[in-house]
Amino acid sequence: MAKIFLQSLWQLKLDWTDPLPSNLVPYLKSFIDDLESINCLNIPCCCLQDKSLRTELHGFSDSSENAYGAALYLRCINSCGQISVRLLCSKSRVAPLKSITIPRLELCGAEATLANIRNSFWIPSARNVVRKILRTASPVERLQQRPKWCKGNVGFKEGDLVLVKPSENSDTLKCHLARILKLHPGKDNLVRVVTLKDNQGVYKGPVTKIANLPYVN
Repeated sequence: MAKIFLQSLWQLKLDWTDPLPSNLVPYLKSFIDDLESINCLNIPCCCLQDKSLRTELHGFSDSSENAYGAALYLRCINSCGQISVRLLCSKSRVAPLKSITIPRLELCGAEATLANIRNSFWIPSARNVVRKILRTASPVERLQQRPKWCKGNVGFKEGDLVLVKPSENSDTLKCHLARILKLHPGKDNLVRVVTLKDNQGVYKGPVTKIANLPYVN
Protein backbone atom coordinates (compact mmCIF):
# COMPACT_ATOMS: atom_id res chain seq x y z
CA MET A 1 0.00 0.00 0.00
CA ALA A 2 2.83 2.41 0.85
CA LYS A 3 4.52 1.82 -2.53
CA ILE A 4 1.25 2.43 -4.40
CA PHE A 5 0.69 5.61 -2.38
CA LEU A 6 4.19 6.92 -3.14
CA GLN A 7 3.77 6.09 -6.83
CA SER A 8 0.53 8.11 -6.87
CA LEU A 9 2.32 11.07 -5.29
CA TRP A 10 5.14 10.83 -7.81
CA GLN A 11 2.67 10.92 -10.71
CA LEU A 12 1.19 14.18 -9.37
CA LYS A 13 4.68 15.80 -9.38
CA LEU A 14 3.96 17.67 -6.15
CA ASP A 15 6.46 20.03 -4.56
CA TRP A 16 7.53 19.62 -0.92
CA THR A 17 5.31 22.52 0.14
CA ASP A 18 2.25 21.50 -1.90
CA PRO A 19 -0.75 20.23 0.09
CA LEU A 20 -1.79 16.60 -0.23
CA PRO A 21 -4.85 16.11 -2.50
CA SER A 22 -8.00 15.34 -0.53
CA ASN A 23 -8.55 12.00 -2.30
CA LEU A 24 -5.18 10.71 -1.01
CA VAL A 25 -5.61 11.80 2.61
CA PRO A 26 -7.63 8.66 3.63
CA TYR A 27 -4.89 6.40 2.22
CA LEU A 28 -2.22 8.19 4.24
CA LYS A 29 -4.27 8.00 7.45
CA SER A 30 -4.95 4.30 6.87
CA PHE A 31 -1.24 3.63 6.35
CA ILE A 32 -0.31 5.48 9.56
CA ASP A 33 -2.93 3.52 11.52
CA ASP A 34 -1.61 0.23 10.15
CA LEU A 35 1.88 1.04 11.40
CA GLU A 36 0.69 0.45 14.97
CA SER A 37 0.13 -3.23 14.16
CA ILE A 38 3.91 -3.68 13.83
CA ASN A 39 4.09 -3.92 17.63
CA CYS A 40 1.94 -7.06 17.45
CA LEU A 41 4.30 -8.92 15.12
CA ASN A 42 6.10 -11.92 16.58
CA ILE A 43 8.84 -13.32 14.34
CA PRO A 44 10.36 -16.65 15.50
CA CYS A 45 14.12 -17.05 15.22
CA CYS A 46 13.89 -20.73 14.23
CA CYS A 47 11.96 -21.92 11.17
CA LEU A 48 12.55 -25.68 11.39
CA GLN A 49 10.66 -28.02 13.71
CA ASP A 50 12.41 -30.47 16.02
CA LYS A 51 12.71 -33.92 14.46
CA SER A 52 11.29 -32.81 11.12
CA LEU A 53 10.63 -35.71 8.75
CA ARG A 54 9.71 -33.61 5.72
CA THR A 55 10.53 -30.04 4.77
CA GLU A 56 8.94 -28.26 1.80
CA LEU A 57 9.27 -24.87 0.14
CA HIS A 58 6.01 -23.30 -1.08
CA GLY A 59 5.97 -20.19 -3.23
CA PHE A 60 2.89 -18.08 -3.94
CA SER A 61 2.38 -15.07 -6.17
CA ASP A 62 -0.48 -12.80 -7.15
CA SER A 63 -1.04 -9.57 -9.03
CA SER A 64 -3.52 -6.80 -9.66
CA GLU A 65 -3.65 -3.70 -11.83
CA ASN A 66 -1.71 -1.78 -9.18
CA ALA A 67 0.96 -4.19 -7.96
CA TYR A 68 2.28 -7.75 -7.82
CA GLY A 69 4.04 -9.76 -5.16
CA ALA A 70 5.40 -13.11 -4.08
CA ALA A 71 5.93 -14.95 -0.80
CA LEU A 72 7.99 -18.00 0.14
CA TYR A 73 6.95 -20.33 2.99
CA LEU A 74 8.66 -23.23 4.74
CA ARG A 75 6.37 -26.17 5.60
CA CYS A 76 7.65 -28.78 8.08
CA ILE A 77 6.14 -32.08 9.25
CA ASN A 78 7.58 -33.76 12.35
CA SER A 79 7.45 -37.36 13.56
CA CYS A 80 4.17 -36.72 15.42
CA GLY A 81 2.43 -35.50 12.28
CA GLN A 82 2.40 -31.88 13.42
CA ILE A 83 2.66 -29.32 10.63
CA SER A 84 4.15 -25.84 10.89
CA VAL A 85 4.29 -23.18 8.19
CA ARG A 86 6.60 -20.16 8.47
CA LEU A 87 7.01 -17.18 6.17
CA LEU A 88 10.62 -17.03 4.97
CA CYS A 89 10.65 -14.02 2.67
CA SER A 90 8.41 -11.92 0.46
CA LYS A 91 8.66 -9.26 -2.22
CA SER A 92 6.17 -6.73 -3.59
CA ARG A 93 6.44 -4.23 -6.42
CA VAL A 94 4.13 -1.65 -7.91
CA ALA A 95 2.97 -2.18 -11.47
CA PRO A 96 4.78 -0.12 -14.14
CA LEU A 97 3.10 3.07 -15.26
CA LYS A 98 2.90 1.84 -18.84
CA SER A 99 -0.06 -0.33 -19.80
CA ILE A 100 0.58 -4.01 -18.95
CA THR A 101 -1.93 -6.86 -18.99
CA ILE A 102 -2.86 -8.82 -15.87
CA PRO A 103 -1.42 -12.11 -17.25
CA ARG A 104 1.98 -10.48 -17.69
CA LEU A 105 1.85 -9.07 -14.15
CA GLU A 106 1.00 -12.56 -12.91
CA LEU A 107 4.10 -13.84 -14.65
CA CYS A 108 6.10 -11.06 -12.97
CA GLY A 109 4.85 -12.42 -9.65
CA ALA A 110 5.87 -15.94 -10.61
CA GLU A 111 9.34 -14.68 -11.57
CA ALA A 112 9.58 -12.88 -8.22
CA THR A 113 8.78 -16.18 -6.48
CA LEU A 114 11.57 -17.86 -8.44
CA ALA A 115 13.92 -15.01 -7.54
CA ASN A 116 13.13 -15.48 -3.84
CA ILE A 117 13.96 -19.19 -4.09
CA ARG A 118 17.10 -18.59 -6.13
CA ASN A 119 18.43 -15.88 -3.82
CA SER A 120 17.67 -17.73 -0.57
CA PHE A 121 18.42 -21.36 -1.43
CA TRP A 122 20.66 -23.33 -3.74
CA ILE A 123 18.51 -25.14 -6.31
CA PRO A 124 20.15 -27.96 -8.35
CA SER A 125 17.76 -27.54 -11.29
CA ALA A 126 16.08 -24.19 -11.85
CA ARG A 127 13.99 -25.73 -14.63
CA ASN A 128 12.10 -27.92 -12.16
CA VAL A 129 11.29 -24.90 -10.01
CA VAL A 130 10.03 -22.94 -13.00
CA ARG A 131 7.76 -25.82 -14.01
CA LYS A 132 6.20 -25.95 -10.55
CA ILE A 133 5.66 -22.21 -10.51
CA LEU A 134 4.02 -22.21 -13.94
CA ARG A 135 1.54 -24.82 -12.74
CA THR A 136 0.20 -22.31 -10.23
CA ALA A 137 0.31 -19.30 -12.55
CA SER A 138 -2.03 -18.47 -15.43
CA PRO A 139 -1.70 -20.69 -18.53
CA VAL A 140 1.29 -19.71 -20.61
CA GLU A 141 -0.89 -19.69 -23.74
CA ARG A 142 -2.53 -16.50 -22.44
CA LEU A 143 0.90 -14.91 -22.15
CA GLN A 144 2.03 -15.93 -25.64
CA GLN A 145 -0.91 -14.47 -27.54
CA ARG A 146 -0.24 -12.07 -30.39
CA PRO A 147 -0.04 -9.10 -30.22
CA LYS A 148 2.47 -9.08 -27.39
CA TRP A 149 1.42 -8.89 -23.78
CA CYS A 150 1.80 -5.10 -23.71
CA LYS A 151 0.16 -2.69 -26.09
CA GLY A 152 2.44 -1.87 -28.95
CA ASN A 153 5.37 -3.77 -30.39
CA VAL A 154 7.66 -5.03 -27.63
CA GLY A 155 11.07 -6.10 -28.95
CA PHE A 156 13.84 -8.18 -27.44
CA LYS A 157 17.16 -6.87 -26.17
CA GLU A 158 20.47 -8.54 -25.45
CA GLY A 159 20.50 -9.66 -21.84
CA ASP A 160 16.71 -10.17 -21.63
CA LEU A 161 15.40 -13.13 -19.63
CA VAL A 162 12.82 -15.01 -21.73
CA LEU A 163 10.56 -18.05 -21.64
CA VAL A 164 11.43 -20.68 -24.26
CA LYS A 165 8.96 -23.22 -25.62
CA PRO A 166 10.78 -26.36 -26.87
CA SER A 167 8.45 -26.91 -29.86
CA GLU A 168 5.12 -25.78 -31.23
CA ASN A 169 3.33 -28.93 -30.05
CA SER A 170 5.09 -29.35 -26.69
CA ASP A 171 3.43 -28.93 -23.32
CA THR A 172 3.61 -25.28 -22.25
CA LEU A 173 4.52 -26.44 -18.74
CA LYS A 174 7.86 -27.52 -20.22
CA CYS A 175 8.85 -23.92 -20.94
CA HIS A 176 12.18 -22.95 -19.41
CA LEU A 177 14.16 -19.78 -18.81
CA ALA A 178 16.98 -18.58 -21.04
CA ARG A 179 19.04 -15.43 -21.53
CA ILE A 180 19.37 -13.62 -24.88
CA LEU A 181 23.06 -13.26 -25.74
CA LYS A 182 22.80 -11.80 -29.24
CA LEU A 183 20.20 -10.56 -31.74
CA HIS A 184 20.44 -11.51 -35.43
CA PRO A 185 18.53 -8.92 -37.53
CA GLY A 186 17.71 -9.72 -41.15
CA LYS A 187 18.14 -7.57 -44.24
CA ASP A 188 14.91 -5.77 -43.33
CA ASN A 189 16.40 -5.03 -39.87
CA LEU A 190 13.79 -7.26 -38.19
CA VAL A 191 15.01 -9.77 -35.61
CA ARG A 192 13.72 -13.29 -36.24
CA VAL A 193 16.57 -15.30 -34.70
CA VAL A 194 18.42 -14.86 -31.41
CA THR A 195 21.26 -16.59 -29.61
CA LEU A 196 20.12 -18.02 -26.27
CA LYS A 197 21.90 -19.41 -23.23
CA ASP A 198 20.32 -21.73 -20.65
CA ASN A 199 21.50 -24.47 -18.30
CA GLN A 200 22.00 -26.77 -21.32
CA GLY A 201 24.32 -24.45 -23.25
CA VAL A 202 24.28 -21.79 -26.00
CA TYR A 203 22.16 -22.12 -29.15
CA LYS A 204 20.17 -20.15 -31.74
CA GLY A 205 16.38 -20.11 -31.89
CA PRO A 206 13.47 -18.26 -33.56
CA VAL A 207 11.74 -15.43 -31.71
CA THR A 208 8.39 -17.14 -32.35
CA LYS A 209 9.23 -19.66 -29.62
CA ILE A 210 10.20 -17.15 -26.94
CA ALA A 211 8.26 -14.67 -24.82
CA ASN A 212 9.76 -11.66 -23.08
CA LEU A 213 9.96 -11.95 -19.31
CA PRO A 214 10.59 -8.80 -17.24
CA TYR A 215 13.39 -9.64 -14.83
CA VAL A 216 13.81 -7.79 -11.56
CA ASN A 217 17.11 -8.01 -9.75
